[in-house]
Amino acid sequence: GDCFELLRKLPEQSAQLIFTSPPYNIGKEYAEKIDLAQYLSDHERLISECSRILSPTGSICWQVGNFVETSGEIIPLDILLYRIFK
Repeated sequence: GDCFELLRKLPEQSAQLIFTSPPYNIGKEYAEKIDLAQYLSDHERLISECSRILSPTGSICWQVGNFVETSGEIIPLDILLYRIFK
């Protein structure tokens, strides 16, 4: 299902552990590649909702890879997501 719909149903501070490996946005046949700015905006919404349900003593494990620009530039997604988590 839709992760945003599921997360909205969960009570605040109810999760001790959030472990996810969201799509890397690299254009796999099962996932459409979207603009990097939109990808980061989607993650900002998702991280915000995950933070809402995370217990003050809980942990988030967020596994992402690299985004490859059409020019061939490789951008580590964890570097871009750091500012959102901070």
